[in-house]
Amino acid sequence: MLHASRKSLATITSCKTLNRRGSPMPMVAPRRKHGSTSAHQLAFDSLRQWSEIVTLRAERDKEALHANFSQERLERFVEELDHQRGEANGILARNVELSRLIVDYEMKLHERSESLIAAEEHSRRLITEASLKAIRSTEEVREVTLVLDPFLETGCITLLAGVKEKQLLEALSPRHCALSLIGFMLHV
Repeated sequence: MLHASRKSLATITSCKTLNRRGSPMPMVAPRRKHGSTSAHQLAFDSLRQWSEIVTLRAERDKEALHANFSQERLERFVEELDHQRGEANGILARNVELSRLIVDYEMKLHERSESLIAAEEHSRRLITEASLKAIRSTEEVREVTLVLDPFLETGCITLLAGVKEKQLLEALSPRHCALSLIGFMLHV
């Protein structure tokens, strides 16, 4: 009987047909013409059911591995998503800080620009005032020169004459000097 069961199992495993998933389809024992249920038929049915159980277990294990793999991929994806969220929040925080700094720098730049404009206006005013004062001073010097010019010319001539006489006196010997001095005094 055992010999017949092994032979039936070999027949079942060698004549497998595959379903859509690629799994072996359960075999249906060929019907005898007489329709009697025998030990051979029972052995065949039990081998067929055992084959189905093995096939279902293999499919279950395969699906369990696939589910584990999918679960691991989902966990990695969730971790990566959390990591990217953290990076995005960090980038957002840095962007907010940079925006605040930019606004601060724009305000400082605006203040400095206004200060520079005010300084340029003040500088122009001072340059204009200095130019006007220089013009007034030049005019005052010219007016004073016109008033004092005749006196200066006379004083310069007198001064030059005195310098020339002094030079002449120094050039003469002491004897001539005395005579020149006497003559000069008589002349005056």
